[in-house]
Amino acid sequence: GGCSSVRQTTCQFCVMFTGLVILENDALSRLSWDAGLSGLLLLACGAYAVLSVLLVVVWATILDAFAPGCIGAKDAYALYAITQIMKYITSNVVHVVGRHVVLRRCGVSHLALVSTVFGEAAILVCGACLTILAFEADLLAAAYGRYVRPEKFAIVAAVGLPLCLGAALICLHGAGIRRLISTGIHRRLVPRLMVALAAAAVFFASTGLLISTVCRLLLADPAGFSTAAVAATLAGAWAVGFIIPGASAGIGVREAAVILLLSPAVGAGNAAAIATIYRIVTAGGDALLAGFGELVRRFAAGPAYEGR
Repeated sequence: GGCSSVRQTTCQFCVMFTGLVILENDALSRLSWDAGLSGLLLLACGAYAVLSVLLVVVWATILDAFAPGCIGAKDAYALYAITQIMKYITSNVVHVVGRHVVLRRCGVSHLALVSTVFGEAAILVCGACLTILAFEADLLAAAYGRYVRPEKFAIVAAVGLPLCLGAALICLHGAGIRRLISTGIHRRLVPRLMVALAAAAVFFASTGLLISTVCRLLLADPAGFSTAAVAATLAGAWAVGFIIPGASAGIGVREAAVILLLSPAVGAGNAAAIATIYRIVTAGGDALLAGFGELVRRFAAGPAYEGR
């Protein structure tokens, strides 16, 4: 339909924009590709894979609020890790569908799974906003003028998204507040959302610092580079790529966001180089996460994978 065409056009434009900036500024030549630092890049991929376990915690914690005890810890890790790599397939929804299919076999209701999807999206965006607020509240204001205040956006998102999620849950359950409270879901939901939000914030903060540190070491001329600003930018770019449907793993969208936000401070060439490193580390980390997940599925996973 028309919306699908708009999404595809937007994603294609972002990919072309990113490619043109990288080629025009010869971004790869701005990196120091000696053996030691190349090895550092590989280590960063492994570290990102380890930190991505926090994303498993976010998803599994929210799932447990809506479908308590439906899946064990090892099964949750294996399922999330293996399906996460599927986000690189066109449409950026195959990973969600994969989890839905497996959990339906475990008897989890459609309602619980849909609620988990919305809850995960809200928590991840909130976690990214909190990271922006913590690291570089004035990032956009410094780049584009004093009227843009990202800390206001972060606060509104961190408070407003959970409220919107709560309203959506009331509608999804087809009941009023009294009936919803009578189910006892609020006693499970509130503490689990807090745990999930903490895990999301730690994920964005730690991966942002990890990748920004690697970028600083790899850039031949890191003039104007700010670790906090880069970490905040990467958190925002991750969230933008996550919420835009149709962008497979946010390809093109995240890189374009990094380039647009960092170019005023570090220049288009360095910004494109940072976007390139960001994609290498995240893609490599996702691949390693999926590999570890497959090992867990083969040798340690339980009932969720019976019959596969």
